[in-house]
Amino acid sequence: MSTLQQRLTRPSRARIGREKTNWAATLILAACALSVLVPLFVTVSMAFKSAGQAVDGKAFSWPDPFSVEGFTAAWELVNFPRAFTISLFITLISVCGGVLVASMASYAIHRNWNRKFYRYSFYYLLGAMFLPFPVLALSQVKLTGLAGLDNPFGVAILHVMFGLSFNVLLFTAFMRGLPAELEESARMDGASTWTAFWRIIFPLIAPMSATVAIFAFLGSWNDFMMPSLIAYLFTQRWVMSGLTQGAIK
Repeated sequence: MSTLQQRLTRPSRARIGREKTNWAATLILAACALSVLVPLFVTVSMAFKSAGQAVDGKAFSWPDPFSVEGFTAAWELVNFPRAFTISLFITLISVCGGVLVASMASYAIHRNWNRKFYRYSFYYLLGAMFLPFPVLALSQVKLTGLAGLDNPFGVAILHVMFGLSFNVLLFTAFMRGLPAELEESARMDGASTWTAFWRIIFPLIAPMSATVAIFAFLGSWNDFMMPSLIAYLFTQRWVMSGLTQGAIK
């Protein structure tokens, strides 16, 4: 039996040894890797160069000597501790608010799907996903100023609202896979809707809550356009005049 097994394994080993290297795919992957590694090397090396070395035109040269004056200047120029605190504040509210608001809205829509109001509300939220932020930027700036939301807290609220459509879609699809018997048994024991949601439903949707939190964190932390609503409030007069002149011409 051992001899037979050896005979059966010999061809497979021989075939493995005769497999050819796909040089075309290897070269493509190598080029893709270089397209990422080369800019990364330049970025890191430039970060540790002095001001004179940074403008000498030798992007691929090694810092000599190493300097952190660029980090010091950036820290003082942008007031990094304050900027980091504001960004962290906006991100935390966006993540927590996005998970809570979207999960409660999805629960109401899922449990009342037979009612037209909730069903049409879901369709309305899905329709909002087709409206990109740049299309709504100018009108959103105006509404932000009128509502007094031209501050970090207002930006966090806008993050929650703009992510509501996608988050509700994820939560609603996840809740459809939950057994309704769990909630029904809780109601038979006297649990209210609020208690059933927090004691039964919310712990069960923890995996989707983590997914929504990750998306909300990435969207809020990496966002640049929406925090610049504050800048638009002070420059919207020139923005509107430029658009008007362009339309006339």
